[in-house]
Amino acid sequence: MTPELSLGLAALGTFFGAAMQRVTGLGFALVSVPFLMLSLGPREGVLLANLLGLCTCIVVAVTTWSNICWRRTLTLILGAAVGIQLGAWTSLVIPAPYLMIATSAMVLVSLSLVSGASTRVTNALEVSATGWQWKSRVLAGTISGFMNAAAGVGGPAVVVFGKAVKWPQTSFVASLQAYFIVLNAMALATKGMPTLHWITVVTVVGSLAAGVGAGFLLHRRIPQAIALRFTVWVAALGSLAVGIRGLLLIV
Repeated sequence: MTPELSLGLAALGTFFGAAMQRVTGLGFALVSVPFLMLSLGPREGVLLANLLGLCTCIVVAVTTWSNICWRRTLTLILGAAVGIQLGAWTSLVIPAPYLMIATSAMVLVSLSLVSGASTRVTNALEVSATGWQWKSRVLAGTISGFMNAAAGVGGPAVVVFGKAVKWPQTSFVASLQAYFIVLNAMALATKGMPTLHWITVVTVVGSLAAGVGAGFLLHRRIPQAIALRFTVWVAALGSLAVGIRGLLLIV
């Protein structure tokens, strides 16, 4: 892969991920991680996704802070603190090509949960999630923390939980921002910061700012269902490319 193509993939994933994060409340990692992994490799790509996700959520949280449900958010964070340790260890012991394949699989399964298949899954979980109350939040946080540290995609587990307990959309989107600020900060504290060339830094920061700006302009104009469908398709194509790339590195 040429340096220009690598830089272009990082910019593209960052831009669309940031825009969808503002429109739907999630999507940055789902969209950006496959492109960043193709551009920088599985470990540096996930680290950069954690860092950029942290920055994006801070910006979005400024306008949604008053709607955060702290009781539910803090319980999710409690579970995530455990899951992050397990995910960070996993990302270190799995060879890069296999980590790319595993990440591709996790993203594709995650996409099935936040799109059509999620209705069946959340219907099955609704009674148990509301019955377990705080235990279900801890479990969702643990799974989310593991996936965030190992593959950079911690959103689907909490999305499924939010649907299962019928978490009001305004509060849910706001709470996700606070949750992912802490989640990504913990992941970076555990695994360290990415090592990047200054050109890459300038490119992704510019793409991040442009994506957030586009998201602010579009979030009242694009129905959330359409934005989520677009997020799913872009993330699916990117994750398939990551899986194929991992397979080619093995053979």
